[in-house]
Amino acid sequence: MVIFILYPKSKPNITGFLKNFLYEIKPKIFIGRLNNRIKKLVWQKVCENTDSAILIFEKQKVVNVVKHGNCCSLNSELLTTIKVIDSNNI
Repeated sequence: MVIFILYPKSKPNITGFLKNFLYEIKPKIFIGRLNNRIKKLVWQKVCENTDSAILIFEKQKVVNVVKHGNCCSLNSELLTTIKVIDSNNI
C-alpha cells in the first residue's frame, strides 16, 4: 500500500499521471498498491512535477515516510511509530 500526498504548487498534469496508477480519494491524496519499480518511477515523476509531496509506504512491516521539498514537519510522537527515510532510498 502506498499513499501520495501532493501540495498546492503541484503541476496539474501530475494528478492525471497518478490517476493511471492510484485512486484519488481526496483532492491531491492518492492511494493504491504499486510494486517497487513502479513506485520509484512514480515518485521520480512526482518530484519532477511538484514543489513538495509526501510518500508513505510499508516495507518489511515498517511504515516509511519520504518527504520531497518543504512540505511539513513531523512531530516526535509520530516519529516513534514510523521511519523517515531519504528520497533516494525508496
